[in-house]
Amino acid sequence: MEFVESAGEDEPTFSSNQGDGLDRFVSLLIELRIDPAQLFTELIELNDQIVDQIRHLGDRQALLDMMAFNLGSKVSFDSKYGCQAGTIVKFNRKSVVVVADAGQQWRDPPHILSDVKDIENAQPEGGDSKKLLR
Repeated sequence: MEFVESAGEDEPTFSSNQGDGLDRFVSLLIELRIDPAQLFTELIELNDQIVDQIRHLGDRQALLDMMAFNLGSKVSFDSKYGCQAGTIVKFNRKSVVVVADAGQQWRDPPHILSDVKDIENAQPEGGDSKKLLR
């Protein structure tokens, strides 16, 4: 990348197809009285702030996803072993512990869980009457 001064423009531009651009960039920083070490430090601090914000947003989303469930909720999720169903027994900071119907314990992110309706205790929409097919 190389600094190329354009005629008639106040802003410098960079060209990626000529010479050793890093040396030219550092010399431009020095010419503009910008300390490269200070710039590097500020960029590292900015990167740290961005990473912290991304982590915070992920934690917040996990909390919002967990609020859709309660302890004892029946849930299902897909795993590499197929569809699993179980009961939520614990909430962690970013995950949920589910005990499957077969006894296995799974630690899953809440966004992959789906609420399972209890079909054994559900009543038909029309009340207690059953429709018979003829």
